[in-house]
Amino acid sequence: MRYCSLYGVVLLICLLNSCAPQVITKVHTTYPKVKKDSVMVYSVNEPVPSGTHKVGVIGVRSNNSWTSDYSSVLKTAVKKTAKYGGNILKVKEYKSPDGVYLDYGLYGSMLRTDTINADTLVKYSLASLIGSHKKDKMILKLSAGPAWITSKMYTSSGVVTGQPGFELSAEMEILGRGAWGFGVNTNYNRTHYDNEGHVSLFYLGPNVIYEANVAERLRMSYSLGFGVSMFRGTDKVFSGGIGLNSAFGMEVKLSSHFGIGAELQGISTYIFDDDDNGLPDDTVNGVVRMGLLIGGRFYF
Repeated sequence: MRYCSLYGVVLLICLLNSCAPQVITKVHTTYPKVKKDSVMVYSVNEPVPSGTHKVGVIGVRSNNSWTSDYSSVLKTAVKKTAKYGGNILKVKEYKSPDGVYLDYGLYGSMLRTDTINADTLVKYSLASLIGSHKKDKMILKLSAGPAWITSKMYTSSGVVTGQPGFELSAEMEILGRGAWGFGVNTNYNRTHYDNEGHVSLFYLGPNVIYEANVAERLRMSYSLGFGVSMFRGTDKVFSGGIGLNSAFGMEVKLSSHFGIGAELQGISTYIFDDDDNGLPDDTVNGVVRMGLLIGGRFYF
């Protein structure tokens, strides 16, 4: 029991360290420690006042895009700057998750100035800069576009593959502190077959989302979900089932509350149906479809 407890403590320490930000500093000159509230933060494009003294340089990496964000990286950098007596943090480079770089990070200079007034301290405070990088908490996506049933459909005219149809999609996303989030997605598909009529497919389910900023207003996303589905055949009989939903999308944020986006979406549905309709033994009763959807994005 003692060995198990020791192993648990070691494992917990390793997990906590793996989630903690990675900090690299190179200190040139140290000054008396200052309070964190007295550290001013200048972003990439903001010039620092003249007459500053260089304390050192600092690099911070979040090491965990699930729970970290830009504010947590900034707070760590400000804390280290105050520790070495700096009262200015000049951010020279900032990195956010972009699909390749999966963490938040920054590189900057720790500086010291002897002239600080109350107005300047408020203008360049940590809270002010974090507010300017405020993340969207919720995104509503409304999309429509062509979709193709890529699985085999057995009709009176023979086997049909790649039949085009039309798809509607609505999704509500809730984003966390980092790059990950959760959402609920619903889809409706209608596909027409000559001499047969049309089939309809419904899907509803939760999904896990990864969002990454490629550029200032350009964002990409991946999502994967599992939910319930409904199939309405040409005989107008409904059958229930389960479905797997995956999507890759790109979107352009035109304003703080609106954008446009496109995504490639695939839904694989397994239908619960005891009637095999004389299908081959190696055939699974289900529908696979791919859609290219375009629509609006509403940010909250």
